[in-house]
Amino acid sequence: MTTNDIIKKIYAAAVKKAAQKSFEDKNTKVALEVGGDVAAIGQTWIASFKDGNIDATEEQNLNAVFGATVDKWVPKQGGIGVSLLWNGFSLFGLGWKGLKHYLEKWFDLELD
Repeated sequence: MTTNDIIKKIYAAAVKKAAQKSFEDKNTKVALEVGGDVAAIGQTWIASFKDGNIDATEEQNLNAVFGATVDKWVPKQGGIGVSLLWNGFSLFGLGWKGLKHYLEKWFDLELD
């Protein structure tokens, strides 16, 4: 399994969940709203990068649009388990470095 496989599985599960909800509610309104919000993220990307440069305001706007979409549609989970998953843990020299470490390593990201 690769990181791309994981991302695709998460996306496929989200699509399936939206389809299920639409079928149960006999209404595609939620699925269409999600699609509209995702499209707004894409449009913000296009507007921000169209001139080949992105300034601090455009970067903040990109993050704000994406963050608002996540907060609106993705259930929030928290607690010690999430913190350990993100930051990792070490006990007597054994442990796990955490998802943050691996995302930075695999994708050359600078995460806070």
